[in-house]
Amino acid sequence: MRVSNKDAKEELEKRSFQVKNAVIYTVSGMEPDDVQDQEGISNLENMLKNKINGFLESGNVVHVYTTEKIVQ
Repeated sequence: MRVSNKDAKEELEKRSFQVKNAVIYTVSGMEPDDVQDQEGISNLENMLKNKINGFLESGNVVHVYTTEKIVQ
């Protein structure tokens, strides 16, 4: 993830449990077809960015990067 400032980075590290929770909840509500193409991955990244920004107080997430994809 890329964040807007150093304070946001530190806060994000402290809230890693909330980030993991947001990822799990978001992905669990999706079907494999939802992330098969670039548009689907981009949509997932934007959903996660919006959810995480909802609980950050010291800045915001500028971009979420997908670094691995495993669809079962």
